[in-house]
Amino acid sequence: MKKEVVIIAGICYPISSASGSIALKCADYIHDVCNIRLISLQEGNNVANGMSYRNVSIYTLTQWRLRLAQLSEKGIINSSKLKSRFFKCANYILRIIGRIQSMLFTVDNCWWYKKKAYKQLEKLNKEQKIDIILSISAPIESHYAAKKFKERHPEVRWVTYWTDLFAAKINRRNIFINLDKMKKMEFDILKSSDYILATEEVFEIFNERANNYVANKISAIPYIFKQEVLNRDNYVPITNDEPIRCVYMGSFYRDIRNPEFMLKFFTALEKPYILDLYTTGNCADIVHKYATKSNGRITEHGLVSAEQLDDIMSKAHILINIENAVPTCIPSKLFELMSYRKPIINFKHKNQNYDVLHDYPCTLNINIGDDIESTINSFNRYFEEAQSFDQVSSQYILNHYNNHMESHVINIFRNIIYNL
Repeated sequence: MKKEVVIIAGICYPISSASGSIALKCADYIHDVCNIRLISLQEGNNVANGMSYRNVSIYTLTQWRLRLAQLSEKGIINSSKLKSRFFKCANYILRIIGRIQSMLFTVDNCWWYKKKAYKQLEKLNKEQKIDIILSISAPIESHYAAKKFKERHPEVRWVTYWTDLFAAKINRRNIFINLDKMKKMEFDILKSSDYILATEEVFEIFNERANNYVANKISAIPYIFKQEVLNRDNYVPITNDEPIRCVYMGSFYRDIRNPEFMLKFFTALEKPYILDLYTTGNCADIVHKYATKSNGRITEHGLVSAEQLDDIMSKAHILINIENAVPTCIPSKLFELMSYRKPIINFKHKNQNYDVLHDYPCTLNINIGDDIESTINSFNRYFEEAQSFDQVSSQYILNHYNNHMESHVINIFRNIIYNL
C-alpha cells in the first residue's frame, strides 16, 4: 500500500520558488511508492484546489498582500508607461506593508501561512489519513504548520527540509525577536521533527551548533545537475557576427539577490549583447529602470514554463548567476546552470566565493560593488577566452561533481522515506 505524503513548501505552480522546485523534485523521487498532496503558496491568480500537477495533487494558499504584491510586480513589467507608474506606487506601498507585518507579526509577513496550511493539513487528513509530512523552508511557516499538526497527531512522521538557515541576521525583521530567540525557535523545530534534511552548508552548521537536536536524524542533500540537460549537446559558438546572448533565470530579492549591480554593469557594457531576464521577486522597479536605459538590450520576460526556459537556456551563449547575500545559501539554480556546460558569469559578494564554481571552467567572477570600468575590462578579456571555448565535457562534470548526480540524491531520499 502506498504511503500518504503531504508536502508543504513555497510557490510551486505554475512557476516555482527554490523550495517549490525542491518540493516537486522530492515528489518525482517517490511518486511510484507514495500518494503525494502538495500545499503551496499561491502565485497571483493561479488557484489550485486538488488539481493534478506533475506527480502531485496541489493546493494553493494566499493572502491579500502577497497576491496584490505579485500582481503589481507583473503590472510594472507588462503595462503601459502610465499604468506602470501606478503599479510601481502600489508595489511600493505593499512592500512597506510587508515590512511592517514582518516587524510586528511572528515570524514574518508570511505569518498567515502557518494557520492556513495547518487548516489545510487537517482537511486533507480527514479526506485521507496522512502518514508523512515533508515541510520545506522557506517560508519557515511551512515547518510551523507541520509542527502544530504533529503535536495534535503524534503518530504522523514529520520530516523538515532546510534550504537555508532561519536563524540568520538577514532574516531578522521582527522587532520582538532577536537572533538568540530565532536560534531557540529553530532548535525547537529541529528537536520536534522526526527527521531532518538540509543542504550541505546548513547540514554543517546544524551539526556544529545544534548537535544535541540533530544527532542520528539528519542527512545532507546535495544540489543536483539536470541529468537530461547534462547529457545533451548545448553548444552555441560565440562569434563577432551576432550579439552575445546572455540569460538570467530565477528570482530577484532586494535583500538576498539584488540585481542592481549586475544590471548597471550590462547597461555600461559597449560590446553588443542581449540580456534576457526570466525572473520574479520584488525588484521589478529596479529591472524596469535599467531595461529602459539599455536601448532594448535588456528585456524582462517574467517567468515561462520549464520547457520554454530549457530551450532558451540551450540557445544562450553565456549564463548569468548572482550569488546570495547569505553565505550559507548557495543558489540551487547554480547546478542547473552548470548542467548546460556553457560559460558562466558569476556576480559574487566580496570575500565570498562558492567552492562549487572553483573547478568549473570558463567562469568569470565579478565582485558586486567593484568599479564598473575594471569589471568591463575583465569581461573583455573573458570574452576572448569564451570565444575559443567549446563546452565543458559531461565526463569532466561527472569526475568533479559525482555526489551531485540525481541518482545519488534519489537513493538518499528514497531510503529515508522508506525507513520512516
